[in-house]
Amino acid sequence: MNASGMALKVASKLPKTSRHLGKSWQEIGGANLIAPYWNLESLNVLKKPETWVLFAFISPVLAFYLSNPSRERLFIVLMGYFALAWAVCFYVFVAKRRTSIWIGLATAVFTRLIGRWFGHLLRITILAPFYHINESSTDILRVIGVFGSYGFNEELLKDLPVLLLTFVLKRIKTPVDGMFYGAMSGLSFAAWEGYNYLDDPTKGDALMVAFLRITIGMFMHAAYPAIAGYFIALAVSKRRPSVLCALGIGIATTLHTLYDIFTATHGPLVVIVVFLVFIAYADRSQRIASEVGKKEEEIPTNAQPEIVEVPEVASGA
Repeated sequence: MNASGMALKVASKLPKTSRHLGKSWQEIGGANLIAPYWNLESLNVLKKPETWVLFAFISPVLAFYLSNPSRERLFIVLMGYFALAWAVCFYVFVAKRRTSIWIGLATAVFTRLIGRWFGHLLRITILAPFYHINESSTDILRVIGVFGSYGFNEELLKDLPVLLLTFVLKRIKTPVDGMFYGAMSGLSFAAWEGYNYLDDPTKGDALMVAFLRITIGMFMHAAYPAIAGYFIALAVSKRRPSVLCALGIGIATTLHTLYDIFTATHGPLVVIVVFLVFIAYADRSQRIASEVGKKEEEIPTNAQPEIVEVPEVASGA
């Protein structure tokens, strides 16, 4: 068979082959399921916050392909990267995506830019005596010093944006909000403090310091203000809000102090205690958020209640 005959034979089979391929294409789903961006509606995925949060996990590595980062820059990216990873964990597993990740990020920025200066102001003024005695050889004085310095001061500066969101901006509705925004504030502080520790040769081997700071350090610094945030959020709809706020900050400060005092001897035990306390309040906050959501669904569309009461949760639950 000459070339022209072969070409005619192939051409005669093209319509049948095309129909067969088209049928197979439709059977496996067609462009709607196979092509990643088939129409304008599929581009809506680029508007979702979680899309860009996920992209943020690979973006630091992409930037390093094009540069040779300095040690200082690498430390900054390392702390920021793992702070973001922890933030996603808290958003998905604690907040259950019921709250605003953008307000959470704004809280983190506030703590980094303003909160730490608020803490510095307290350190050189009314809390200065505690910093003078936290290295005392007398145990009781050292405990009091750590409680008032690294404990109370750091927890207060981390809780400052949560207090503002609750009582000034009125953006806290349930304890889930308070816990997530508190955790975001704590992660911001942990990243900043971790960077300073990594750049300080007196703190020990940089690799070990980095490992501790991106794991236990970030969790603990996030858990303390998250616990306080639970109580601050409860204060929105309960009597004696100042008592609830003081109780939350007091518990966070006490746990922080215990870890700082016993980190060399009983550090793992304190971490477990903090973890158990944290997950207990996280679980209770999620149940409260679910109850509030059910109540809001039951409210008629033409009703506009001013306050949604936080339901009571049985202590034995």
